[in-house]
Amino acid sequence: MLSESLSRVMLRMRLGFLRKMFITVREDSKDLTPMEIFCLEGIETLERPTISQFARFAGISQSNATYRVNCLIRKGYVNRVPSETDRREFHLELTEKFKGCGSAFEQSCRVLAKRIALHMTQEEVEKLTAVLDDSLDKWNALMETDELLKEQGAAHAQALQDKENL
Repeated sequence: MLSESLSRVMLRMRLGFLRKMFITVREDSKDLTPMEIFCLEGIETLERPTISQFARFAGISQSNATYRVNCLIRKGYVNRVPSETDRREFHLELTEKFKGCGSAFEQSCRVLAKRIALHMTQEEVEKLTAVLDDSLDKWNALMETDELLKEQGAAHAQALQDKENL
């Protein structure tokens, strides 16, 4: 059944992601708490959100988001960058210090993709990629009502396209 297969895939991805998070906290980022790492991952995924967008996405208050972001700024992982269109608004950008640690989610995705590819032919990998891309396009169409996720999905799709063009 489709839901069971998706659940198993998502479980494997979550396990890989969580494992990398625990390793990151233990070895690479002694100055970050697990919550701060999750915040950084959220900011990275949202791609330059404002604090209010981050708060809305995380389901926390504006003041809580501001506090968390300020802690990450003090530790050197995030910068506040003025918006080009509205100077009263600031976007959150990750610093090179964070990028040096590497995204736990991206790393777990790469490992999963390599492991899957070991057990498939090139044609099967291409078919799976096409099915996933098509499914994501349809999923994004369903999310049209959630503006934040819509913005994030479009930005993420563009970033992926840009990476493929390199």
